Order: sequence, then structure tokens, then C-alpha cells
Amino acid sequence: MPILLAIILCSCAARKQQATPVSPVVTPSKPVTAVHPVLGIPVPASANTSLVNTLEKWKGTPYRFGGNTSSGIDCSGLIHQLYKEAYQLVTPRTTADLFTQSSIIPVDSLQEGDLVFFTIGTSKPGHAGIYLWDQLFFHASTSKGVMVSSLQEAYWKKYFTAAGRLRKAPVLKP
Repeated sequence: MPILLAIILCSCAARKQQATPVSPVVTPSKPVTAVHPVLGIPVPASANTSLVNTLEKWKGTPYRFGGNTSSGIDCSGLIHQLYKEAYQLVTPRTTADLFTQSSIIPVDSLQEGDLVFFTIGTSKPGHAGIYLWDQLFFHASTSKGVMVSSLQEAYWKKYFTAAGRLRKAPVLKP
């Protein structure tokens, strides 16, 4: 009988050990990216370094209608400066001209550097931003200055008008 009891106890212990789950090794499908210290968002390794450096420089700049400098800038002025500094391209200076000179594209085709347009309190787009990645865009907010927002935020969903890609932007001459 003592031998039978020892066999039963050993088999229970063996079953108990087998029942303990082993944690699987999880490999992320995308490279994990740290949150950028200035922008406050994850920046993919594939992001244009020149654009990221330019975003750092402008983030937090106060909003000023018609402004085009670090002391105050509006949304189209910001796009104008970003394209000039990050891509060495010249863009139209007004939201209306940015909109008319853009080809409308599906939202799911947005790429870094494309434009997003919003109609707020008018009959045509009066606000624009530059698309970054992962539904994020960079723009000059009238209340918070230059910042990153998400196309998924209820406010921006409500006023979103179109996604656009500039058809032609002249290259700056060195």
C-alpha cells in the first residue's frame, strides 16, 4: 500500500507540473518605437529625419493668423514652412490654394507629407495640416498653437473634409 500511495502522489505532482502554462515568446509585428521626447508621439524608424527635426522646431509655436515665423504662425504658413525646410519644396501660402492645388486621395492612402483639410464654420476648407503617420497630423491650432492631433478625435472627424496630395510643388533652388 505505501508503494501505491507513493506512485499516486508522484503522478499527481507530474500532472501538476505539466499543467503549468509556459509563457510564449511574443515577437511584435511592428518594431516598437519609443515616444518622441518633444513631439510626444511614437515616431516610426521609417520617418523622414528632416521632417521630424522640422516638427521639433515648430511644435508649440503660438498661432497667429497670417503668421509665418516662430513668433506666430497659421496653418497654411506652417505647411509652407514645413515643406520648405523638410522637403525643400515651395507650397501655396493659403489653405484655399493648397486645397485647389491638391489631388484628392482616399484617407487610407495617406502618406507622410500629404495634407488633410477641414471645413469649420465656412462652406469650404479653412484649416489644413500635414499628415504624419498612424492617423496623426501636425497643424497650427488657433487655441493651442502648433501641435499633433489625431484624425480619430471626434472633433477632427466632425470637420474633416478631404485628404490631398499636392500635384506640383516647385523645388527650392540652392
